[in-house]
This record gives sequence, C-alpha cells and structure tokens, in this order.
Amino acid sequence: MKKYILLLLLFTSCGFIEKYQDSNIQMIKIYQGMTTIPPMAFFEDLVTSDISIPKIFHTSRFKSEKVDFDKYNIVKIQAIEAVFTKTTEFLKKYPNAKVEIHIQIFLNCFDYGKLLKLIPKDRIESIHLYDDGTEDYINLYQWKSNSELEEFLAIEDKKTENFFKTGSSSISEHRYSLEKVYPWQVVQHMLRPDYLDLSINGNKLDPIKNRITSNITIDFENMSKILTTEQKQLYFDLIGFEQKVIKDLYDNSPNPNFALTGTTIWSTDLIERNFFADQHINIFKNLIEPTKYLNKYFNGKQYNFFFKLHPRGDEINDKIVATFPDYYRLPDTAGYESLIVSGLIPKKTGGILSSLYFSLPKDKISFLVFKGSRAEAQEDSLVQVMKELDIIQDSQLYFWDELNNTL
Repeated sequence: MKKYILLLLLFTSCGFIEKYQDSNIQMIKIYQGMTTIPPMAFFEDLVTSDISIPKIFHTSRFKSEKVDFDKYNIVKIQAIEAVFTKTTEFLKKYPNAKVEIHIQIFLNCFDYGKLLKLIPKDRIESIHLYDDGTEDYINLYQWKSNSELEEFLAIEDKKTENFFKTGSSSISEHRYSLEKVYPWQVVQHMLRPDYLDLSINGNKLDPIKNRITSNITIDFENMSKILTTEQKQLYFDLIGFEQKVIKDLYDNSPNPNFALTGTTIWSTDLIERNFFADQHINIFKNLIEPTKYLNKYFNGKQYNFFFKLHPRGDEINDKIVATFPDYYRLPDTAGYESLIVSGLIPKKTGGILSSLYFSLPKDKISFLVFKGSRAEAQEDSLVQVMKELDIIQDSQLYFWDELNNTL
C-alpha cells in the first residue's frame, strides 16, 4: 500500500511542479522575419534575453544550423503556418505569460494580422516592428511630399481598426497604423529614425513622427560594443557568419580590404538577370583594373577584395564570382552588417546602393552606383533619401550606363 501511495505522490507532485513552472512563466517571445535586416536586428534581443523565457523563432533567410535551440529555450519553426499553431500552444501552456512580438510588416510576407488576432489584447506586452531596409525610406520619402498624408493615414488606421473590431479580412500593410490599436505597446525599430526629423523643401513627416510612442535605432556598431563574446557567437551562429574566416582573411595580408556589394533583380527573365550580372561585372572591372575609371579610389594602393552579394542573387552572384575567382565571397545570406557587429569592417566598401549603407560609417563608403542613368537618379527616391541623410555626395555617385563597358 505504501508503494502505491508513494507512486501516487510522485506522479502528483511532478504534475504540480510542471504546472507550477508553466504558470509561473511571465513572458514568452515571438520572433518572425522573412528578409535580412529584421532578423539581424531582433537577434540582438534574442541573444540577450533571459534563457528562462520561452521563444518562438521563424525566418526563411537564416538556417542557423549550428545553433542548439533547446539550450536557449528556443523553438525553431520551419513552416510559416507552424508559427500560428505554436503560438496557440504557448498561450495555453503558459496561461499567465505576457507576449512580446518581434516582427516585420513590409512586403506582406507574413500574415501578422492573423498572429495578432490569436493573442488576447491584454496579453500583449509589446510589439516590436522592424525596418526591412531601403523600401521603408522610399515610402517615407514619397509620403513626405504627400499633401494628403493625414487623410491617407486615417484610411489605413480605419482599415486596421476594422480588421480587429468587425472581422474585416483586410489589414493595413503600413506599420504605423498599429499605433492606433496598440497605442502604448508598439516599438518602432528604425535604421535611421533621424529621417523623421528632416524637413526638405518645407515637407515634413510630423503626422508619422507624432504617432510614434517608442522608437529605437537599429545600431549594429553598438551591438559590437555591448554583446559579450558568448552572445556574439550565438548571434553569428544564427546568421551563419564565420568570424574567424574573415579575420584570417584580414590577417593573411598586410593590404587593406575592400568589400564589393551587389544587388539583385526580382524578375525571372533570364535576359534581364544576365544583364544585371553583366552590369555588376562591369562595375567591378572598372574598380579593379588599373586603367579603368573607378580605380582612382585606390591611389595606387593594393587592396584585398571580397564580395558581399545579395542573398537572392542566385545565378547572378555565381556569374559575378566566376569572373573573379580569386576574390573571397562572403556567404550571400549573411548580411554585411555581420562585419559591423564583428568589428571587422573593411577599410572601404563600394557597390550598388542598398540599405547596408544606412548602417556603415560614412568614412568607410568609397563610392555607390545607381542602377540606371543620371537622369533617372534625379527622380529616384532612394538616391534622394541617401543624399538627405548625407550618406553620399554627388561626387561619390556613379551610374552604370556611364561607366565604360569593359566586358
């Protein structure tokens, strides 16, 4: 009889312990990002979060194959739909836990509205929204000249409010409308929040700036300073960045290093994709070959070159690298910002305009190339944003139709 009582006590106590542990969890975190910048930004929070906090993690860009997720109390989700089922499971498993969400909205890659509807409003601690990259600033630039910005935002606000109140199937794709539904929970993470303060030709973004209750700068240089060695290693393992490989590359030559950056085209047309590859090759030859125009930036010095190409470049990247087989290719999926966090920023960087130049120290930028003509650049939103932010000067900007054809 005593044996049965003992077994019953053991079974009951284990059940109580497990229930007690689950009910005592006060916070769960969800991380979801489909492109490069949002995960690389919210990885800072992930690697510094208390290990006792259960975490759900999904991204399509980073495989994170070296990470022992169980060790860090992280559930790695493979399929998008599983994010919703796992969230529902966590809400039941941890009934007293608040929810902190780290997510991107731009590109409509993920049904964030569906996720928010799963979570009772009173259980949401905070919603952290992250820049995707340049497109966020292209939108801001275009909104700045919109005389009906207030009216536009009001329409988007109503769309989002109706989504939650009336069951409408349509929610705004613009991150700033969530401020109306979750006025004190939304935290905006921006590469360049100072852009909201700029007034160009009398045009301002006050209607957007005034609704933001919390704003945090995505600062990769600061990550380099504040993350511990262990936290950095987890950060790099999440990204798939081999810090030692780059350091050895630097150490094996006394020459300064130059990173060549590229972009991609979303079209599947092979002629267009080959054109993009050839234009990249043309730019890089203009830089590398002593008799070509861009080589002037080296002042006769010898540099070690390596590529950081777009993660969706695929065969475009392969063709570029095959043309320059002696140059190291950083993993396409590992964002250039990894070099900033590691403290291994090259002496100089140049290539196609992209969001990485928002985070790069100005003195590290050699030149930038606009994928079009000089005339087109005058009307291009990204070019104008980078000028307004004083990232580039006219003297640093080139146009691939004006560079000598060296193919």
